[in-house]
Amino acid sequence: MTEPGFVTVDFIVFALVMLASILIGTYYAVSGGKNKTSLEFHLGNRQMKFLPILISLMVSNQSSIMMLGYPVETYLFGGVIWLPVLGYIFVFLACVRIVIPLFHPMKITSVNEYFELRYGAVAVRRFASICGAMVDTMYSALVLYGPAIAMEGVTGVPFWVSVLSMAVSSIIYTSIGGIKAVVWTDVFQFLILYMGIFAVLIKGSMLVGGLNKVWDINLTTGRLQPVSFDIDPTRQYTFWSLMIGSTVKALVIPFRQTSVQRVCCTKSAKDAKFIFYLIGPAFVLTMSLAMAMGMVAYAYYYTIRCDPILSKKIVYNQLVPYMVLDIFRNEPGMAGLFMASLFSASLSTVSSNLSGLSAITLEDFIKPNFKKLSESRAAIISKVTVVLYGFLATALAFLVAEMKGSLYRVALSIMSVFTAPLLGIFLYSIFFPRATHMGCLIGGIAGMAITLWISMGQSFSTSLRRETPLPFAPIDGCFPDVNTTFMNMSTTTPGNISTTFDTATSVSDILNSTLAPLVKNTGPQGLDRFYAISFYWFDTLALIVILSVAIVVSFIVGRPSPREVNMKYVLSFSDQFFPCLPEKARIFLTCGVDIEKRRRKCGSHENGDTQHELAVGLIPESPTSPVSATSESLGFS
Repeated sequence: MTEPGFVTVDFIVFALVMLASILIGTYYAVSGGKNKTSLEFHLGNRQMKFLPILISLMVSNQSSIMMLGYPVETYLFGGVIWLPVLGYIFVFLACVRIVIPLFHPMKITSVNEYFELRYGAVAVRRFASICGAMVDTMYSALVLYGPAIAMEGVTGVPFWVSVLSMAVSSIIYTSIGGIKAVVWTDVFQFLILYMGIFAVLIKGSMLVGGLNKVWDINLTTGRLQPVSFDIDPTRQYTFWSLMIGSTVKALVIPFRQTSVQRVCCTKSAKDAKFIFYLIGPAFVLTMSLAMAMGMVAYAYYYTIRCDPILSKKIVYNQLVPYMVLDIFRNEPGMAGLFMASLFSASLSTVSSNLSGLSAITLEDFIKPNFKKLSESRAAIISKVTVVLYGFLATALAFLVAEMKGSLYRVALSIMSVFTAPLLGIFLYSIFFPRATHMGCLIGGIAGMAITLWISMGQSFSTSLRRETPLPFAPIDGCFPDVNTTFMNMSTTTPGNISTTFDTATSVSDILNSTLAPLVKNTGPQGLDRFYAISFYWFDTLALIVILSVAIVVSFIVGRPSPREVNMKYVLSFSDQFFPCLPEKARIFLTCGVDIEKRRRKCGSHENGDTQHELAVGLIPESPTSPVSATSESLGFS
């Protein structure tokens, strides 16, 4: 059987999808207000409708890392990978109770403005801005790298060509069209993304023999085995790491600039809340489909008895594109459509990140130093920064290409260095009324240091215990001319090789070179025992460190008294999540600050402040309150 590859029709379909994205950006550059103000460029004049915002928020967080990495993890480790998906429902429900009531009434452009409003000091804002900029830039580099390396491996298109094509496309339509172009291009790319996913699932399952056959193959080969309840934190895939650790890791998503920027784009808090009620189930659906692609891939290669990873035809991150070209070898154009969907997933993420980075730079670094900056100049600067960050992400993508291992794991490990501090300082500032800016800053730095330490330790350690993949598919179908039987290979695991051949030297060499790195396992020694912690626990460990250090530092430097705390920028944890608890328990959960009493005292505030606090839900409105509708829409009535 000849190796699959792109044909002319595939390249045409792929090019048309990329061109369509640029044309959408061009349309929004010449329509409406033509992005002459920073408000329109970054927030669409706060008049965006909820459905395109919902779709944009979903696809911007479901990049090529999901399309490439999630199926590979399922292929290697089975259906337990699905468990973290459930955490997304909790994450976005928490957003309804935290992010929307707090940030939407503030009418801010950069999420980091909150810290200066909260503490009256700029240091924490700068720290959060740097962390946020690093997150979005590194994430953009990773999602540029993923499809480019896959495209190179299965089609022969050079890595640099794919990276530049994605980067230039996203830079063009983001810089000229602003947030409107990003959102509406995301809607178009959402359609392409789902077309590609369903095409693969339908065609792949048909070749295997139907969905029931896909399920039976994965079940009989141990890929749908029950999850382990082992409490060992060094085990990568246990119930606790997949449910708790991954949920904490995902909890930063609502606090990222791309999420808050879309919250502030909506016309009302009611629309924003509706978006986050729907996006949780939408995430579950999309991630479940990605996992299904991994199951279909394994069933397909089990059926044709030619595992492409074990036979060294491809590396891990090229699994899905290779399968697509394989199953659609007789349908010209379909492989091009899927690769276009893969690139679309990257484009949506990169464009959203570039838009967010532009907003952070303008609001957190430029405007504070140039007080008299006009709106027209601010819009021009925003467009220029999109281009600069696009080139920076492109340069980093070439550095990321030197990293080894699963794209999914590499992304989660690297991102935790910056996402964990962001999550920690937000939760500390929001739910600890007597927090101090010094405690917040030092706690955030401590969390970053501990996460960076573990991440670097795992990268350089030589004695860590590696998670053993499940049995690979057979490979006797890859070498039909070799007089060897591999009938038992489907039950072979990398740690327990049981071969029945001695004449196929070339195949034996392939097996040895492929599995040697996986078999080597001497157990962690010394500090490696600490480095062996699962990457799913990185953010949880960092969060504990951040809160502990921040609280201790705040006691040392002196906490503010409750009457000095501006209650606009603080939420009661108990009121948001456990409103039925007794009053004493609720006060305990708010660090001894009686939020209800503070709310009553807020009644004497000036009208503007009272309006704001009513909208946030910090003081009860009277039946005749002019803003009762706003409070009701936020779910506090």
